[in-house]
Amino acid sequence: MHTIIFFTLLFAASLMAQEAPDNIRNLCDTLRIGETTEERTMKISLDTIYDFRFENDNQINSHFYRSIEDLSLIRGGNSFSNLTIPVSIESQCLKSNNACSIAFYDANAKKWAAKDTSCVTQIYDIHESLFDVYDSANSYNWIQYRFEDWSANDPVNQTDILLSVTPEMRASSWLTIAYVVDTVDGGGFRYWLGMSRNVDSLESATGAIGALAETNNKVIYRQMLKFVLAEEKLIVEDPPIRIIESTPNQRPSFSMQRTHGGVLIRGPKGEVPSLRLLNGTSVSGNVPVSAGVYFISIEKGSWHRIFVQD
Repeated sequence: MHTIIFFTLLFAASLMAQEAPDNIRNLCDTLRIGETTEERTMKISLDTIYDFRFENDNQINSHFYRSIEDLSLIRGGNSFSNLTIPVSIESQCLKSNNACSIAFYDANAKKWAAKDTSCVTQIYDIHESLFDVYDSANSYNWIQYRFEDWSANDPVNQTDILLSVTPEMRASSWLTIAYVVDTVDGGGFRYWLGMSRNVDSLESATGAIGALAETNNKVIYRQMLKFVLAEEKLIVEDPPIRIIESTPNQRPSFSMQRTHGGVLIRGPKGEVPSLRLLNGTSVSGNVPVSAGVYFISIEKGSWHRIFVQD
């Protein structure tokens, strides 16, 4: 009897130690475990827009928005007609055609509006991909999306990608809108407009301001927008405005026990955990689960990735 108990405890400890095996390094490694298209699909949606406004290098104010429709822009009018911002994207680690929602600026209504469409998308493990247009040392995954297919020889355009800063998917991109006001006789004004979209804030700012090179010695106003998208399960519906991240903090203690139906997971006090598949689908913690990679939450709002082995 003692031997059986010892073996069970040893097995549980072994499962926990194998939480991050060598072959589970990144999002694509985990998505490939899925047996159906839904399990292999990652959906990310707009979580928060951060709006920073400057006069030259002095920040005037800042705002945040949860919806693209709430975003207000500085001057520009019809000049924004060519701007598009991703709001929601579905993707797999193989190139495929997926549903997406893209926001555009409605010059007549003078506001942003989202439109459902389809995009060609692909998720890449950034550490396995040649990505020479960005310092990817602190990033994990990137999604490439376009309205049309692309070939392997096409250059990577920073307006067609989103980079994640966590092993799962929390991605961001920047848009800078800059203009110069030049007061003229009669009290009117004229302005020059520059816009730039990049995955890097500095590149975005210098790109937009660089378009105003002929307007030296004038006051430059600029609006820097950071669009943050995340896996839908990581998005908090209510305030505070913050994304729940899978952090490297100390993980909660839990136990795994093999049964005839799979592996039963419990919290330190016997709690039934909340479990999700990688695509966010809820899994019942009341019954044993099969081998695979899951998100587990014992303390509400704190999610961690675990690996359950046969």
